[in-house]
Amino acid sequence: MLTFGNKINRRYSLNLSFLNTYATINVHYHKNNSFVGIDLEHDFSKFINEKEDLHYNLFTDIQESIFVNTFLNIINLSCNNLDIKNQFNGIKDEWSHKIFYITNESINLQIIKDEKKHKDFHSMLYIFAFTIEDMTDEFIFLLAERQHIDKISNKKIVRSCGSQLSTKKSLAYLNEYKSNKNSTNNKNLLDIKVI
Repeated sequence: MLTFGNKINRRYSLNLSFLNTYATINVHYHKNNSFVGIDLEHDFSKFINEKEDLHYNLFTDIQESIFVNTFLNIINLSCNNLDIKNQFNGIKDEWSHKIFYITNESINLQIIKDEKKHKDFHSMLYIFAFTIEDMTDEFIFLLAERQHIDKISNKKIVRSCGSQLSTKKSLAYLNEYKSNKNSTNNKNLLDIKVI
């Protein structure tokens, strides 16, 4: 179990299908700041074939992930009232037929009233879990995104992190997609037409 100390005061747990069982992935966050973290609670050694090579990766910077760089649109923006780092902005169009949501959760944590602008802002936690079409039981990428309004700086702050649970086979598949993306037009390569 991952321990964060006093930076968190909430946890959201998900049970996601993986290798004919369920993986319990926890998203940790604080209701009053932009902190977000992820950990895996499951012990896979009890039920995985000894020959299966299992990988679990955490990404505090999701742009370090091959999955994110290959398949997802990410926004980074900084200005007077925005501080956005690695905000999810959809699946890339050319991959929309291969990447699927396992879950898509939106949790409204708090409504913050701006008396000057007469507007309500929402402090949110978004959780997205993805899989690859041909690897649905062997690959999970979970992205947790925290959107918080900082009352002192009057900024919307967005932070995210990710975790990837995969088998050796699905990692090879992912690396193949990355290689194909770098060498050719992946949409034409992956669309197979039966005549």
